Amino acid sequence: MTLLQAPTMQKDRFFNGEGDAWFRRNRVALADIDAVVADDPVIELIRKQGLRPSSVLEIGAGTGWRLAWTHRVLGAAVAGVEPSRDAINAARELDPALNIHVGTADRLPFVAQSFDLVIFGFCLYVCDPQDLFQIAAEADRVLQADGKLIIYDFHAEHSFRNPYDPSPGLFSYKMDFTRMFTWHPGYRLLTQQILAHPGGSIDNPNDITAVSLLLKNTNEGFDGVPK
Repeated sequence: MTLLQAPTMQKDRFFNGEGDAWFRRNRVALADIDAVVADDPVIELIRKQGLRPSSVLEIGAGTGWRLAWTHRVLGAAVAGVEPSRDAINAARELDPALNIHVGTADRLPFVAQSFDLVIFGFCLYVCDPQDLFQIAAEADRVLQADGKLIIYDFHAEHSFRNPYDPSPGLFSYKMDFTRMFTWHPGYRLLTQQILAHPGGSIDNPNDITAVSLLLKNTNEGFDGVPK
């Protein structure tokens, strides 16, 4: 049996309880909003690059703390998708105005070209590999022309998987997730920072993460001349 034929649908497991279990394990760590904002590579990237998005979608929004910061500091309209209902309830307590939907990355409940910034907030590593095609297509569908894409997740030059320790039968998938988009000439990697997962080591392949910024410009992607 090949990897892409694996019977376990991680999406279903996370949608039907594992997402809530993740929230319960991490609730204390996420409670200090100021601390998580100060240490967040995504927010640091937004600041360093001087990004001023007007409409932001976060996929894997968790309790919405990153969206709340984006709305409060940048004045952007924000929306999110998150499989954990418990996390969404916590998001509504944090900011009742947050527009976070229960859902998964392969089916986004938004019209085409709704956002000029789409963020993958450390969720792709638990997605089913066979769903990555649809996930990339959905992110591209809702991202505006000339929009930007941020991916924060585990990173590996050569793809592999590990058991997902909190839940037997699930896996953590490691790869360079920017390749979901950069195969297309309309997507260009602007910057990528390699980091260690909090509490981990950059020398351990299992702990390597990356925060990456991509630019979408599908029209200019085919403006070259034959060589």
